[in-house]
Amino acid sequence: MKKYFSIPLFLLLVFMSSAALLAQARTCANCGKTITKDFLEYNGQPYCSQKCFEAALPKCSVCGKSVGEGTKQGEYLKVNGKIFCSDKCFERSLPKCAACGKPAKKQIRSADDVSKVYCSQECYQTSLPKCELCQNPLNSWKEMSGHIYCNQCADLPKCLDCRLPGASIELPDGRHICQACEKEAVISRDQAQKLFEKVRADIKQQLNLSTDHRITFKLVDARELGRITGVTVFSEQGLYSHKWKTYQTAKTKVPDSDTFVIYILSHLTPKYFYNIAAHELAHDIHDAYFPYAKGRELEEGFAEYVSSLMNACWGNDSLNLEKLQNQEKIYAQGYQRFLKIAEKNGLTDVLAYMEKQNKASKPKTIKKKTK
Repeated sequence: MKKYFSIPLFLLLVFMSSAALLAQARTCANCGKTITKDFLEYNGQPYCSQKCFEAALPKCSVCGKSVGEGTKQGEYLKVNGKIFCSDKCFERSLPKCAACGKPAKKQIRSADDVSKVYCSQECYQTSLPKCELCQNPLNSWKEMSGHIYCNQCADLPKCLDCRLPGASIELPDGRHICQACEKEAVISRDQAQKLFEKVRADIKQQLNLSTDHRITFKLVDARELGRITGVTVFSEQGLYSHKWKTYQTAKTKVPDSDTFVIYILSHLTPKYFYNIAAHELAHDIHDAYFPYAKGRELEEGFAEYVSSLMNACWGNDSLNLEKLQNQEKIYAQGYQRFLKIAEKNGLTDVLAYMEKQNKASKPKTIKKKTK
């Protein structure tokens, strides 16, 4: 709050005889000279001249002039113990608004950076982060993968690839995709087949893991994949299927009747397609190398670990962080399990662990007794 103070000025004109003047001689409170003539008085103290009188007045903390020289001639402002000779000097003392540069009279401070001051609510609003979709200033927000959104925009349909809200394109199967991801999404079967074959070749080359299975690859939408898996639509992005025929009179497997099929959702961007393809091909490797090592956490954990190694080879390490944050707990827990197994020797220890699990679960052969 600004307060104005006034200084009472008393100009005492003294007309005395020389004898009386000497009897009542005064000493200037500023220069110490004996006052033999008229004098000025301030706060009960005499001053011999205008110069000495102004020297005694309070000084403006901005311009240094005495308050008697200010725009109000004898009035001054006192704010937080500091004196100002005019409104202009007072405003010059104020911090500058971080947005417009004008004196910040209201001095609204940012909660994130108290060193920044704003002169109005409008200027303060410019300091707030903005929603990436509606661009409105945010006092509170939701953060997703390093992006911030207002609560309303955060609830908009999320892109099936980047997982960010605001996906404006709705596919026939009910999924949504943003315009940026849609431009590079894998839609054609021919493109998908080439990418699938590349993933299989890369796994063989980088990890020395492969099978001779004749795998049929199919690119499907979410409705078709949901029909095949029998699970909630969109919860799965791929599926590995290994089927075989059995004799009608027994449960014995018919030799060479195996069929292998891998299904992957359409409209994935290449890096997500690679990740899902590597995951499903890891199931095929698991099926061939460790057929008796069962358990969903074991199976999904192994597939997530193998695909994470390939993501690192392809420069898609960010997808491995998503594996740890997977809302399907069985995937996240399985992946964490294999990361712990791989702490010392990586894939070598993982394969040794899988072999141990496979051996422990393998049915024992019953030997017939001979007579």
